[in-house]
Amino acid sequence: MKRQLNDAEMELYRFISETIRRKGYPPSITEMMEATNYTSRGGMAMRLQRLESAGYIRRFGETPRQMIELTGKDSSYTGEVDSLVVYDTDGRITERVPAPVSGTDRFLLKTDTESFREKTFYKKTELVAGDLLLVDRNTDPSGSAVIVLSGTGKLQVVNEPGKFDKICGVVVGFYRE
Repeated sequence: MKRQLNDAEMELYRFISETIRRKGYPPSITEMMEATNYTSRGGMAMRLQRLESAGYIRRFGETPRQMIELTGKDSSYTGEVDSLVVYDTDGRITERVPAPVSGTDRFLLKTDTESFREKTFYKKTELVAGDLLLVDRNTDPSGSAVIVLSGTGKLQVVNEPGKFDKICGVVVGFYRE
């Protein structure tokens, strides 16, 4: 059971939720600060951490516009989020597609020409620009193509993550038109 949010946390959560719905990607830290009349970046980081630890959002990335997924309920939801989020390589949500199970720990990544550092394979099939990858947030990279957040802030598909890469998940399937 998720803990109740206080008024300031609920204000921030609703702003993030509204921005993602309207623009398709989360607000920057600066936008969150302006919307909630908060002046401290460190304080805003603490608020985001509280939302994450309470289970209302999930974050990954170290860029000014971190990737944030909504995982909780608020008064505008009729239920839990029941879709998979599709990200582009810049971390922007491009769409949502129905998920077979709500609360899934997976997301989709639409690849482009900048998605690959090297020839990358999933079950002996080379992945190419335009593939839609199903990614499990599992961070054990053994035996599969890995999605990493590179030092440039881009999501990339690699066979072996580098020591400075943050592992975001592993490829568990893909769709190619």
